[in-house]
Amino acid sequence: MVLSSLKVSAANYLVTATVPAPALTEPAIITSPADQTQFSSQPIMVSGTCPSDSYVIISDNGGFSGVINCASDGTFSIQVGLLSGTNVLNAQDYNITDAAGPISANVTVYFTLPSQVSTTTTQPTTTVKTTTPIKTVPFSNTTQAFVLRSTYHYQIFQVNQQLQIPVAIIGGVQPYGITVSWGDGQLSTLVRSSSGLFQISHVYTKTVGLVNYPVSVQAVDSVGQTAFIQLLTVVRGSAAAAATTTTKSTKNNFLATIKQWLWLFWITWLLLVLVVVSYWLGEREEYKKLKKRSIKQANTFYYRTR
Repeated sequence: MVLSSLKVSAANYLVTATVPAPALTEPAIITSPADQTQFSSQPIMVSGTCPSDSYVIISDNGGFSGVINCASDGTFSIQVGLLSGTNVLNAQDYNITDAAGPISANVTVYFTLPSQVSTTTTQPTTTVKTTTPIKTVPFSNTTQAFVLRSTYHYQIFQVNQQLQIPVAIIGGVQPYGITVSWGDGQLSTLVRSSSGLFQISHVYTKTVGLVNYPVSVQAVDSVGQTAFIQLLTVVRGSAAAAATTTTKSTKNNFLATIKQWLWLFWITWLLLVLVVVSYWLGEREEYKKLKKRSIKQANTFYYRTR
């Protein structure tokens, strides 16, 4: 007898596939703000029109400034942070395969920063009160404002899966406080000691179906400047959750239908009881009358025959 053994070795492979999607032939168009608008505070609201089944990326001076899903009515509206001085904004739509459509016409707006950002404090002495500057941060026309930047490509995350989004801090004065609103009622806060790239992460736990969540990130630096960027996550709920929800909905609809029929049954039954009782009472009265009549007739007959 000859014995032999077979050893099988396997390697891990990452398989990716692209699902075809209709190409976008129309651009997203910025309708607000108007060209040459001046601003002195941020973020600003950027709105416009877009093709259905697309998402829109806003660029500011060629840099990623925010992403939003095109609404069912063919419009978008997104908050955008600005750079100091001139900001050339444009919008570009993408389908779910990240294939870009035509780029929009440029809209140029201007953001004016104060000549300096400063904080002061009052320090008393034994004889006189003096105001002493604590920190002064000068800005020039070429200095960038305090802004947040990121990147985006279409990706569907699963419920209960941890997702991570890269965010970069540019400018400002360290340290920085970051607040993230995840679109599901949850907030995250963190502190960064320096500018540059970092990751924000979250787990969606109650998603049913395919849901687009707008993610708002706001940062505050040590001298009170604020920066803002709006991002997007797409999350698919588990089939079990969807099935449970569907089952509950079907069960609730069935119970509601049963309750309606029960009310009708009870009303019909009550009417039937009333009819029977009324009939019985009527028959009883007739029986009493008949009985009295029979007794009367019997007595009359008895006296006549005597």
